[in-house]
Amino acid sequence: MNKKIYSLTVVLVLAFLAVLVVAFFAGDQDDPSDSLPEKKGFTDRNVVVFSDDILFSEIENNLSGLTHSINKKSNISDIRAGDIAIISESWIYLNDQQKINKDINTAIVNSVPFIFIGNDSYLYNNFATKLGAIGCSEDESVHCIYVKDGVNFTNSIVDYDEKQAIQLAYSWADSVLSDDPYNALWNFEWL
Repeated sequence: MNKKIYSLTVVLVLAFLAVLVVAFFAGDQDDPSDSLPEKKGFTDRNVVVFSDDILFSEIENNLSGLTHSINKKSNISDIRAGDIAIISESWIYLNDQQKINKDINTAIVNSVPFIFIGNDSYLYNNFATKLGAIGCSEDESVHCIYVKDGVNFTNSIVDYDEKQAIQLAYSWADSVLSDDPYNALWNFEWL
């Protein structure tokens, strides 16, 4: 009789453990959309894009639900206060890098949020480290920098598809422009 009770107890414990293991792994799906902050909506912030025509069209499509004010430019000095600047790595390498680096640095210091797009983190690391920020990993393809009153705010986006990454970067930049950057970062809501 004791052997039957012991065997039954072992079977029940193993069955219980199997249910726990299945429940644990069923709830751990790593779907990035599950962890997206709640969307806020259309803000129509002006976005200035420095890229080739193909990437510009993609950015325009990706942000169409958040803003209709998306303009392709070729001169960084065209950026105005309150704009969000998006720069692709391919565009920057096709232009005078020394002038562009100087213009980007001036705009960043003047509180224009920049979004760098591309797998080459050199550009982001170049500006982020000049500002005292820690660099990023090579896995990230969207990097954001914003400076206000001498304080540096950086954000790198990883584990999202291109559309979500661009939307998150836009939302981050809009948040730091719309609110006190500290408050915006602590209470970040995805658009």
